[in-house]
Amino acid sequence: MEKCVFCAGLDHKSIDCFIYWNSNVRRKRISSQKRCLSCLEPKCALSHSTCPRQNVECSLCSSASRKYFHHLFLCNFYSIEKPTANGS
Repeated sequence: MEKCVFCAGLDHKSIDCFIYWNSNVRRKRISSQKRCLSCLEPKCALSHSTCPRQNVECSLCSSASRKYFHHLFLCNFYSIEKPTANGS
C-alpha cells in the first residue's frame, strides 16, 4: 500500500485518512507540504502547467457554469466522518 499523502501512514489509503479528515485540514496540509492541489504531487506545485490533472474538473462541485480543478480529496463536498474518542 502506498503512503497516505496527508499523514504518511502506511495502514490506510489517502482517501481514508482520519488524521486529516475534512477538506479544510486536508487543503492546509497539502499547502504546507507544497503539493499540487490537482494531483497532490510535490513536483507539480511550482510548475502547475506540467500537472497531468491540470484540466481535470472536480466531479463533486463543478457544474456547467463553474469549473473547479482541485483533487476530489480536497473538495468541500467530500469529507469522511471524524472518528470519536472511542474509535467508532
